[in-house]
Amino acid sequence: MKRTIICAVFSCLMMIATSQNDSRSLWLEIAEDEIENNDRRYIVPENYKVYKLLLSDLIAYMSNCPDGEAYEVENSNFFISFPYPDGNMHTFSILETPVMHEDLQVQYPNIRTYTGIDIDDPSSYLKMDITVQGFHAMVRTTDGQVFIDPYSFGNTQHYISYYKRDLLKTPENHFVCEVTDAYHMPPSHGAGGLNTRAGDCKLRTYRAAIAATAEYTSFHGGTTAALAAINTTLNRVNSVYEVDLAISFNLISNNNLIVYSNASTDPYTNSSTFTMLSENTSNLSSVIGNSNFDIGHVFAVGGGGVASLGSVCGNSKARGVSSLGSPIGDPFDVDYVSHEIGHQFGGNHTQNASCNRVSNAAYEPGSGTTIMGYAGVCSPYNVQSNSDAMFHSNSIREMANFVTLGNGNSCPVKTILSNSPPVANAGANYTIPKSTPFVLEGTATDPDLDPLTYSWEQWDPEFAQVMPPASTNTLGPLFRTYLPEGPTRYFPDLDDIINNNSPTWNVLPSVGRSMEFRFIVRDNNPGAGCTDEDNMMVSVASNAGPFVVTSPNSSSVVWTGYQNKNVQWNIANTNASPVNTFNVDIYLSVNGGLSFPLFLGTFPNTGTANIVVPSISTNNARIMVKGNNNIFLDISDNDFVINPGVQTACITPANLNVTNIKATSAKLNWDVVSGADHYVIQGNEISSAGVVTLTIPNGAATSFNVGGLSGNNTYFWQIKAVCNSDGTVESNWSATNTFTTLDCRESNNIFTDNIESDKARLNWDSVPNAITYNIRGGIQGGGFVSLSITGSLSNYTVFNLSPSTTYVWQIRTNCGSGIRSGYSSFTQFTTPASTNKTMADSDYFNIYPNPSRGNLTIDIKDAVHANSRVHIMNSQSKLLMDFNNVNKGDRLFIDLEKYSSGIYFIHLVSGDNSVVEKVMLIN
Repeated sequence: MKRTIICAVFSCLMMIATSQNDSRSLWLEIAEDEIENNDRRYIVPENYKVYKLLLSDLIAYMSNCPDGEAYEVENSNFFISFPYPDGNMHTFSILETPVMHEDLQVQYPNIRTYTGIDIDDPSSYLKMDITVQGFHAMVRTTDGQVFIDPYSFGNTQHYISYYKRDLLKTPENHFVCEVTDAYHMPPSHGAGGLNTRAGDCKLRTYRAAIAATAEYTSFHGGTTAALAAINTTLNRVNSVYEVDLAISFNLISNNNLIVYSNASTDPYTNSSTFTMLSENTSNLSSVIGNSNFDIGHVFAVGGGGVASLGSVCGNSKARGVSSLGSPIGDPFDVDYVSHEIGHQFGGNHTQNASCNRVSNAAYEPGSGTTIMGYAGVCSPYNVQSNSDAMFHSNSIREMANFVTLGNGNSCPVKTILSNSPPVANAGANYTIPKSTPFVLEGTATDPDLDPLTYSWEQWDPEFAQVMPPASTNTLGPLFRTYLPEGPTRYFPDLDDIINNNSPTWNVLPSVGRSMEFRFIVRDNNPGAGCTDEDNMMVSVASNAGPFVVTSPNSSSVVWTGYQNKNVQWNIANTNASPVNTFNVDIYLSVNGGLSFPLFLGTFPNTGTANIVVPSISTNNARIMVKGNNNIFLDISDNDFVINPGVQTACITPANLNVTNIKATSAKLNWDVVSGADHYVIQGNEISSAGVVTLTIPNGAATSFNVGGLSGNNTYFWQIKAVCNSDGTVESNWSATNTFTTLDCRESNNIFTDNIESDKARLNWDSVPNAITYNIRGGIQGGGFVSLSITGSLSNYTVFNLSPSTTYVWQIRTNCGSGIRSGYSSFTQFTTPASTNKTMADSDYFNIYPNPSRGNLTIDIKDAVHANSRVHIMNSQSKLLMDFNNVNKGDRLFIDLEKYSSGIYFIHLVSGDNSVVEKVMLIN
């Protein structure tokens, strides 16, 4: 078996290497002056690289690409490589994912679209197409959006690779967006109810009817070329909507009928976006039929956009127009089309500046930077030239509400995937001093181990008194939004702090006020992403601050290792109410403030502290002083020098803490001491006399696993460092640290309720330290079945029971690493006679294939009640998966590949009825 796995992995690596070699050779970096025809250049970034592409060879290579759904791409074994703007090649696993309906695809076989993920960074999401217009690619990365587009219009041989941030808005791209028929949302700001997940993580697919004016068709060079351009745009729109909202669009089967080429017979008034709203409603009704599309839109040549708010699936679903003088590239696809479609899904403008501002959604300072903002078209308040390809968390909230609770839920095809949402934690609320930098650090988990990305966004939509934001503003946003990246964000940017900048769109408050922040986590699940959101508050104290490091602050400072040096800062009343920060943490950077990996210790917040200088060599040292158990900080103003020294003193170990606490063991942790030869630990039960002494021989050690402890006991310990082998140079003992071992006891109050003929709920009191529970039970007098239940639960429903049968069960607690309680006494219950109605499986769902090799599809039929439940169980009635809020028309995709061959059960509970279907798994 091991040899088979090794061979499979080796085979996969060989496929990747072969694919890389095949597709890398298609790209050749060239000098720009080698291109003779450079007419009609609509995309001219400030920085880019130029490549020659062997397009015919790429088309031949891609003819072997398998097709599928975007959410299946991570399982693809077909790979393609292409160049980023920095010249590095990146390799993606890829699938052909048609945007066109299959009937339309047959008519236009030379228009192809693809989806991919970077094999080295699965959060990088690719949308790519090959059409009569050449090759186009868009990659959403944590470093910004990467694009590959033809060098000039009609040039299918030469391409540019660039970051969107290097693309400037051209003067002709003057944009005015109007919105009609307001869609009303509940209030978006205020305490309570803010930490609920946006959306339900179902994939919703909408039939899109995209009409084109004759002017648009003429710009692109004819009907086929215009349809190819529409396909490119919708593919790029999908890249945003799929990740942020689990929404996808497919062009309808006869979309070619609404791509017009004759201006004299064209049913649209290209020069008037408002006129085209009603014209599109009438035209699509006549040509396509209202029942044959879910959202309609018109592409035109001009300068503006307009849409009816919250109109998808309804009578106004065709009321959307995007018009640009050069309707091509990302400025059109994201800033225009994605923006106007966002209105059709109930999204409001997010900019706080007075250019079409919407009062209860104005979360972004100035023009904003996200799709529903006005980036580049809100002078003099432009934060940047173009929108980032992402939605603000409030836009996600508005549109998610519309497609789950509003009319947008009435027409799409809904697909339930086996993708669980992430769980976001923004952390505690804090009070900080005014005019002082701070840092927010969130955490998140994801049961599917998806590649998470994170955004911190200010959540204050009130009208700002001054814009660009002034430090004296007491209302409205002060901080701009950035593309998703890591879970930590400095305010202002760390680069601005270390360079002593005062950025225009990240402004520290100099007055007392409150600021709310939303921490949004994206799971970047291919094809159908899911998010979670959590909010926290930062209160700014008017009587404290600025908190400032005052020494070392000069570039002429030179320190030597092992010396005692003094760090000074201005307390600025931070040790008094309401900030109440009585200690500070001091950190050292060796790279000019880009990171602070060296912790120098925790000290009283008195404005001065003596630290021992690490024996290192750097010309780029910086000191950070940060409030202990708080978020405010300051960094010394200039780089200074540290030279190695000769050790004459030994630093006391700091930052003592205890992890992995069990009933009989624990892990003791401390910060490494530079120059330590070994450590000595002493400790005991807090109620015992005397101490036990241990020697840790490794001077680089930062932890020690102690065993032989007893459960539910409190222990103390402290540590000192010894900095030479004969023990003559040693530190003081650290402060005492205490911890209490786990109490892994039996659960109490064990009983059974909700007993029905085929199921029952087992209940018990939760044990605080439980990791799992083992439940053992079965028919009285028969054999037993064992189940393992997560420690966060205090009840569990068992299924597939028999009517009029007596069962017994018992439970024990597991606290990890073999630490467990004994089993409880048996609890008995008897199921009643069956009262369920007779149900035919085929009336409620279809399951296929059956037998299966691991991937199942369940189609939910019309007889199913709203908010039904589907449980996936093994032959021992252990719950493997649980789907709630299942409704008629849903499609569930079940992945059982990791489970062994055998019989599994699909249990549907619909109203008062239930039905169980067996599935044979063959692996």
